[in-house]
Amino acid sequence: MDGGKPLSAGEKTFTIEGSGINKTGGRYRSKTGPLAAAKKAGARLYRELTEGQIKLREKKGKKDIKFILKETTRGSSKETFFFKVTRITLKKPLVRTIAGNTIETKYTYEVKKCGSDEKLE
Repeated sequence: MDGGKPLSAGEKTFTIEGSGINKTGGRYRSKTGPLAAAKKAGARLYRELTEGQIKLREKKGKKDIKFILKETTRGSSKETFFFKVTRITLKKPLVRTIAGNTIETKYTYEVKKCGSDEKLE
């Protein structure tokens, strides 16, 4: 069984332990800390939802998704972090060309740390 790409020096790994949309798992890597990994994880959570599900959540007053991120790096203390992510629609989509493929970015994600006492919704 292959373990994937090896970690570079100073890189940490994280996984989603729980979320307001009942999604867990994934492997999010970061050299700078849990906030960068949380932004990747938050974007993934929003991609798991359909536009209809997102609109329904907003109609119910849930503008963000709360989730728990746990460090899974070997030898670490396996610390747990609590975040909430909000999807923000860009006024003008960002269009980039990478290796001949045109990529249009319509959203950005704002991630904030939150307390462990907040409910996951």
